[in-house]
Amino acid sequence: MAALTAALLATKKDDAQVIYHDINPDVTILLNDTFGIDMNNDGILDLRLANISSAVFGQSVMFYDRSSHVYNAVSQSGSLIPLNNGDDINLNLHWDHSPLLDEVGFLNNGLWKNVTNKYAGIKMKVGGSNHYGWVRMDVTTNPLKIVVKDYAYNFTPEQHIISSVEDVNSGLVPTIYSNEGILYIQLPQEEVDAKATIYNLLGEKVYEKKVSIGKNEMNLNLLPKGIYLVHVDGDKINYSMKIQLN
Repeated sequence: MAALTAALLATKKDDAQVIYHDINPDVTILLNDTFGIDMNNDGILDLRLANISSAVFGQSVMFYDRSSHVYNAVSQSGSLIPLNNGDDINLNLHWDHSPLLDEVGFLNNGLWKNVTNKYAGIKMKVGGSNHYGWVRMDVTTNPLKIVVKDYAYNFTPEQHIISSVEDVNSGLVPTIYSNEGILYIQLPQEEVDAKATIYNLLGEKVYEKKVSIGKNEMNLNLLPKGIYLVHVDGDKINYSMKIQLN
């Protein structure tokens, strides 16, 4: 299985808790290869892209395989839809999930032939709530391969997400890190003050504090060990990233 390199970047103002993962370098899935994605970095594999040979179709095909808590945006006929840049991914799309087959949509049905920068819509169930996301890919048929570029999801439950790389790469970037239960946040000089909010993986707010220019320290030792989302919001900054509290 191909290895994943992920980076957490900024988000746009309307979707203030979008977590973006850049796959650098891009992953190319050739015949008989697979690539797994853990969308929210909780240690559970959410998606698997596979490039396989199918006797049913008499040619090499690609299919979308995913865990029981993940749904995909499909057409009325059940085919995986290649979404365009700027499409709104929300509850109103047609979502498909087949727990017995545990697979969705063949990519070689015509919709995904020789496409560039198309998005697969994702809906994940986390803690009983829906989280919407996308995976951006190129697909070629000669030779047959999938190129996976990046993916993102909205950390806020039941909120839509826009299929756009530009929307998640905007705003100023603060310095955020943790050490022995202490969270450190340093704002860029252009931002006078902001608000730092911390959420657990269920999207529940567990801590909040105003931050200003210079190094800000927050003692989080009372929180259980695990992964948390830190969101910093100000006039010129709107940034989210995950931290590990040990």
